[in-house]
Amino acid sequence: MDKGKVSYSGLEVVRRDNCSLLKQVQTDFFKHLLEDIDPNAAAQSLMEHIKRLMSGNVSFEDLTISKNLSKLTYAGNQVHVSLNERIRARTPALAYKVGERIPFVVITGRGQLYERGEDPVYARENCYPIDREYYFEKQIKGPMMRLMTPLYGCANARLFFERARSGSIHNHFKSDREDWIPPLLSDKTTTTTNKRKAVPQTSDLY
Repeated sequence: MDKGKVSYSGLEVVRRDNCSLLKQVQTDFFKHLLEDIDPNAAAQSLMEHIKRLMSGNVSFEDLTISKNLSKLTYAGNQVHVSLNERIRARTPALAYKVGERIPFVVITGRGQLYERGEDPVYARENCYPIDREYYFEKQIKGPMMRLMTPLYGCANARLFFERARSGSIHNHFKSDREDWIPPLLSDKTTTTTNKRKAVPQTSDLY
């Protein structure tokens, strides 16, 4: 039987101003959710992507974001505009022109976000560390919270990312923790105010 083809609209997976990592995350998430009809596997795939990010196993290419330079001056500070000014100061011939897309990665540092965008090639050549917390919060957690909340409930989605940040992600759907709230898809009769203990897990994922 033909399962048809999944078409995306309005999501980050089809937008050009997000990094490839987020597109991979959402593509895998929807594959498990819509093609395999397996919400547990969908969350599991998200765990694996977060683990790769936080352990530094994601390439600069997959972390690269791009923004269109629609004009030279903006009302507020913009990361790609600020980067273009620094590129022009370093090597004028490499500065971007209006209408071109400016690729960048976000690196760690004390400055504001608009000051911490850097050319991917330049950042790699100079061994600048990637701001993994930014990518976790803005490129994964923010977009995925909007998708996970209707499926698993707000409390479960928040708990999922709390564990992800601490690096102590367990098998999220076989947890024996007291703060576990059953996901809406596996127990539709239980609301987020009624907690129960799930079947104890035999081992952690990692």
